[in-house]
Formats: sequence, C-alpha cells, structure tokens
Amino acid sequence: MVGIDVSDPMLDLANRRCAGLDQVKLENADARRLPIDNEILDFACGLQVYCYIKELDEALDDLHRCLKPGGRAVILDTDFSGVVWESGNRERMHKIMRAFDEHAAWPDLPRILPSRLKKAGFDLLRCEAIPFVTLAYHPNTFVYGLARLIHQFVKNTGFAVEEADAWLNEFDDLEKQGAFFYATNRFMFVATRA
Repeated sequence: MVGIDVSDPMLDLANRRCAGLDQVKLENADARRLPIDNEILDFACGLQVYCYIKELDEALDDLHRCLKPGGRAVILDTDFSGVVWESGNRERMHKIMRAFDEHAAWPDLPRILPSRLKKAGFDLLRCEAIPFVTLAYHPNTFVYGLARLIHQFVKNTGFAVEEADAWLNEFDDLEKQGAFFYATNRFMFVATRA
C-alpha cells in the first residue's frame, strides 16, 4: 500500500498511525506525477484531492496510467456550492462561501468529474451522494474545524476581518440557541480503467 500527500504534517500523522505496518509506504508526491509504475495498481483512492489540482486532466491521466486494466479508482469530493449552513445573515454567508471557493481549483468538481474521468479513459461504474448533517457545533465536530479554516482563509484573501469574525462568532450563538445546522453532500465516484 502506498499513501501519497503533498503535506508533510499529514504524512507525519499517517506515519504515526501506520507505525509497525511494514506493508505501508508513505511518500510526499504530487498526484499529477504519481511515483508508481505503469499498470501496477489494483485499486486507488483519492479523498478530497482532485478539487485542489488545477491540472485535473493531467492528474486523472496519471491515475489511469498507474491502474491495471480493470483496476478501480474511488474518488470522493465535495461540491462546496451545495453547503447548507444556517445563518441569520444569509448575504454574509453567501459572500463568505463564495470567497472560500478560491481555496480550491475546482470547488464544484463533482459536476465535471464524470466527463473528465471518461476523457481520461475510465468507465464510471457508480456515483453516490454521501450526506453529512450536523446540528452540533463544538470543538469535537468537523464543522467547528471547517469554520475556523474558512475564517482564516477568507481573512487572508482580503475579506473584511470584522465581517469574517462576525460570521464565525454567530455559530456559537446558534449552538447555544439549539439552532445550529450544517449539511453538505460529498460525492463518491467509482470508476474502472477500461
């Protein structure tokens, strides 16, 4: 098993979690140029990866190169325009989420992925929506960390700090009122190399 990431902190975490598993090899590598021989993989999985790769077709071509004929690929990604997030200020929510779109090369990747997979030589076997819904907002939730990531990102892009802070601070109030709501779909694509 080969695990690949461009983030050293993520690789460090994976190395700690895989300590003692001699069959696991982890590498810092780019998904556009996988350090894998041609037609060697039976299975490949990309989780929240391809939305960040501007050269999407190049990355999918390289994934195709690495898979054996009949090999399968599973790609899981999010269409960020489909986020449903409660806010008393929907205009501000819309502005924040549109600003956050800049964090990814393809914030709407699931919409275009089927045609891009076909272009790269894959047969799409299945596409499923995997819903994620939460009514809770506290440090042990996914959405708590996501909110902080978005907050930091939009502040660094020149978004008004006061407006970004007000956006983030609203969620604690919604949680206290029992009114917090967050939902999105992730999309899982299963494809095979023809």
